[in-house]
Amino acid sequence: MEIESFKHPHRIWNPPVAVVLLLGVDRILDMTRTMVNVTGDLTACLFFDKRIKAGDLPEEKT
Repeated sequence: MEIESFKHPHRIWNPPVAVVLLLGVDRILDMTRTMVNVTGDLTACLFFDKRIKAGDLPEEKT
């Protein structure tokens, strides 16, 4: 008696292939998150740099 899944190898779910696909997609998503994070940090730095140079920030209370 043969095992049914060996008759049809295309029906076997191959976990290593799924892991490789998941890692490939995750890499793209991770690079996108990093790009958004860096862009936000740079924008905030430029915003506060211009405000500090213009003297628009309130005085520190001590």
